[in-house]
Amino acid sequence: MSQSAPASAGDTTGPARSTRRWTLMRAVGFVSVTLFIATEVFAGWGASVWALSGLLGLGAMGTEVVAVLIGLPALYAVFKCAQLALIAELDPAND
Repeated sequence: MSQSAPASAGDTTGPARSTRRWTLMRAVGFVSVTLFIATEVFAGWGASVWALSGLLGLGAMGTEVVAVLIGLPALYAVFKCAQLALIAELDPAND
C-alpha cells in the first residue's frame, strides 16, 4: 500500500495552480506596489549620490562611479520587491 507524499507549499502543479490567474485588480496591485517601491528606492538613490558627491567634493567621474556603486544594489532591491509583489498578488491566500 503506497501513499503519495503530500504536496509541498511550493507545488505549482496541483489544484492551487488553477486559482492563480491574472485579474485586473491583481495587475493594478502589482504595478502600483512596484512603482511605489521603485520611486522610493530611486529617490533615495539620487539623494545619496547627490549628498556623497557634495560632501566628498567629487567631480563628474567620481559622481558617476558613486552612482553606479549605489545604483546596482538599488536596481536589485527594486527587482526583488517586484518579485515579492508578484508572488504576493498571485498567492491564493490573498483572495
